[in-house]
Amino acid sequence: MNITVLIMSISLVIMLVIFLLLSMRYKKKLKMQLEELTLLKKEKEYLSEAMMVLSENYDVIFANQSAKVLFSLDNQYHKMANARKIELKVDTSDPSDFFEVLKYESEKREDTFHLQNVLLVINGKMKQVNIYVDKSGWNTDKTITCIIDMQAVVPTEAKTIQKDGGIDFFTGLPSQFSALTDINTLVMEKQKSSESFTLLLLGIDHFNELQTTLGVRASNQIIKDVSEYFKKEDDETRHCYRMDCDKFLVVIEKSLDEDETHDVAKQLISDLHNNEENNVHLTTSIGAVQYPNHGENATKLINHVYMALHEAQEESDSNIALFTTAYQTMGKDDMKINEEIQMGLKNHEFFLYYQPIFNLKTEDMIGAEALIRWNHPELGIVSADKFLEVAERTGLIIDIGEYVFREAIKQRKVWDDMGLKKFKTTLNLSLKEMHVDKFIQKLETLFSDHSVDPRDFNLDITESSA
Repeated sequence: MNITVLIMSISLVIMLVIFLLLSMRYKKKLKMQLEELTLLKKEKEYLSEAMMVLSENYDVIFANQSAKVLFSLDNQYHKMANARKIELKVDTSDPSDFFEVLKYESEKREDTFHLQNVLLVINGKMKQVNIYVDKSGWNTDKTITCIIDMQAVVPTEAKTIQKDGGIDFFTGLPSQFSALTDINTLVMEKQKSSESFTLLLLGIDHFNELQTTLGVRASNQIIKDVSEYFKKEDDETRHCYRMDCDKFLVVIEKSLDEDETHDVAKQLISDLHNNEENNVHLTTSIGAVQYPNHGENATKLINHVYMALHEAQEESDSNIALFTTAYQTMGKDDMKINEEIQMGLKNHEFFLYYQPIFNLKTEDMIGAEALIRWNHPELGIVSADKFLEVAERTGLIIDIGEYVFREAIKQRKVWDDMGLKKFKTTLNLSLKEMHVDKFIQKLETLFSDHSVDPRDFNLDITESSA
C-alpha cells in the first residue's frame, strides 16, 4: 500500500513538472509572438498595401487597416458576416479562395517569394496585384508575413498586361509596377538588417518644350537613348526603372550618406549630359530620398522623391535636391490655398483693381491694366503674387482667368454706357489659358453677349508663363 502511494505521488510530481515545463515553454512562445505582433502594430500602416501575419494554419493573427478593410476583418481579425468573397488567380488556373491558393503556392516554395502580376478577384471584379510572402526563420512559431500591393483594375481580357506588366514596353526597362514591388521587398529586407537605401528620380529638364520643338519622334528617341544608358548601369546594387514619361528611378541598395548621394546624382547628370548617343543638349535634374528617413514604404518613398525632383527642377537646370519635410509642408500649403481659392471664387471674394497707364509726354491716361486681388475673409486684401503661383501649379489659373475676362468685359460695358473716354484695358494671360479648348470662341461669346468691342483690350502673356 505504501509503495503504491509512493509511486502515485512520484507520478503526480513528474506530471506536474512536465506540465510546468510545457506551460513555461508555451508562455515563452506566446510572449515572443506577442512581442513580434506588438512590433508590427507599432509600425506605421502601409498606404495602399495590405499586410497580414498568418499562423502556420493560415489563420490571420495580425492585419493592418488596409488588410482588415480588404478581407472584412473585425478587430479580432475574424471575418465578418457580410465579408466579401476574395479569390486569387495565379497563371492560367481558375480563381479560388485567397488563403487556399496562398497555402498551395507557399507549400511549393521556401522562405520568401513573390507572386507577380497575379489577379485578386473581389466579388467577381479583378485587380492586378503583386504579393510578397515571407516565411523565413525570423518569424516566430512559423508565422507567415504577407503583403499585397494593390494596383488598378485590369480587364480580364488584358492578358498581355498580366504577363508583361513588370516591363515598360517602350524602353524595355522595369516598369513603375516593378518599382513598387521591388522597393517594398527591399524595405522588408532592410527592416531585418536595420540598413538604409537610396532612391534617385531623374527627370529631363524642359522635356515638354523639347517635345514641342523637336517633335514626337525625336523626343521619343531621347527617352530610348536615356533608357539604354540606364540598362548599362543596372547591376547587383543599382536597379533602374522607367517611371512616367521622361522620369527614371534608380534604386541604390547600399547605404549612402548625403554627400555620397549627391556625388552619385552629380555623376548621373554628367554622364547623360555627355552621352554621345544624345543628339541634343540634354540637361537633367535629380530628386533623392533615403529609407527609412524619408518614408517607411514604397508609396511614401516614391511620393517624396517626386516632390524632391519637382523642387530641384523649379530651382534650376541640372540640379539635385534631397527630400526634406519642408517640401511636404509646401505641398500641404498648396492644397490648402487651392481649396481656399476655389471657395473664394464661389463666394465672390475676388475683385479687379485697375492700374492706370499714362502717356509720359501728354500725361493723358491711355489705358489700364486689370489686376486681380483677393478679399480673403481672414487675411484681408491679398495681392496676386501670393496665390497665382499656386493657381498655376494646380490648374486653377484657368478658373481665375475666366473670372478676370468676364469681370473686365462687364466693367468695360459699364464704362461705355457711362460715356467715358475710350482707352485700352490690358488683361494678363497665361499659356495654360491659351491651351484651353475653344478659348477664342469663349472670348468672342463674352464680347458679343456684352456688346463690347474686342479692340478695346490688349492681351499680355505673363512672364511666368512666357
